[in-house]
Amino acid sequence: MSTPSYKLYGFDSAKTRPEFIRYMFHAANIPFDDFRITQEEWPKYKPKMPMGQLPVLEIDGKRMLPQSISIGRYIAKKGHFYGATAYESALIDSICDLNNDVVLKVYPVMFAIFAQNDDLKEEEWNKVKDEVLKKYEFLEKTLKKNGTGWLVGKKITMADFFVAEFASRLTEHIDDTVLDDLPLLKKLVKTVHTLPGVKEYIADRPKTLW
Repeated sequence: MSTPSYKLYGFDSAKTRPEFIRYMFHAANIPFDDFRITQEEWPKYKPKMPMGQLPVLEIDGKRMLPQSISIGRYIAKKGHFYGATAYESALIDSICDLNNDVVLKVYPVMFAIFAQNDDLKEEEWNKVKDEVLKKYEFLEKTLKKNGTGWLVGKKITMADFFVAEFASRLTEHIDDTVLDDLPLLKKLVKTVHTLPGVKEYIADRPKTLW
């Protein structure tokens, strides 16, 4: 059976939704075309996308899979980053859903960053910081309860990639103290970002505002 080919479509202006998927591709050493679209090019590509949005994963040049979480699950299964049991997989999904809540909460802060408006960034962050910290405190407790260094089970999963990637973005671009009282979560972020494949990708990836 031939090896499938993958092309991941995303915007070039920010790491945005597909970044944790890129981490999994690199950690699993799965070759893929990291295809980044400029805002100027987007009108040309938009009609070709199943839901008129990004990211999209093209498989073997013919099948198109939209939605970042769905793409993440697909690559997690290919890279053995999903649950060992149905229950573990459901736990992974639940943590990804929680992290997605954090992503959505932070959107107004992200838009302020794109506008390069530091006052607005601080204002929007102060509105959501407590809610974000509550969710991160839950993840800290989850790491402590699991006791393996990972959020679910005994090995790294999609949940670890998704949570660690976005938490690193918060500390880099919004608030470098956000993980100071969450040592296990802080350690997870460092562990994921020093994985073989991921570390090299991060060193060479394009610089973006977000």
